[in-house]
Amino acid sequence: MIAQLYKKVKFVVNIVQAKSAMNKKRDTSIAYLLLGIYALMVNWYYNHSIILLIFAYIFWPFYLVYELLSGHLSHDMWKIIPLSYFK
Repeated sequence: MIAQLYKKVKFVVNIVQAKSAMNKKRDTSIAYLLLGIYALMVNWYYNHSIILLIFAYIFWPFYLVYELLSGHLSHDMWKIIPLSYFK
């Protein structure tokens, strides 16, 4: 029982270390910046809340996946939302 728990904890630690190494590479790319700005634009379009905007800024990859799965970016909304800021 303790051996199984040790294996699970070791697995989680390895995942966290891999993600931290991946974040160091990902934080410097232009695509990372553009997708983050896009997530903020989508969040502000639907919510108009500063608190939710900060939440989306911190967890924007998960927020974009949520928006895609919930269908908020379907029916050309993925293009309409950014264009609404530049009219």
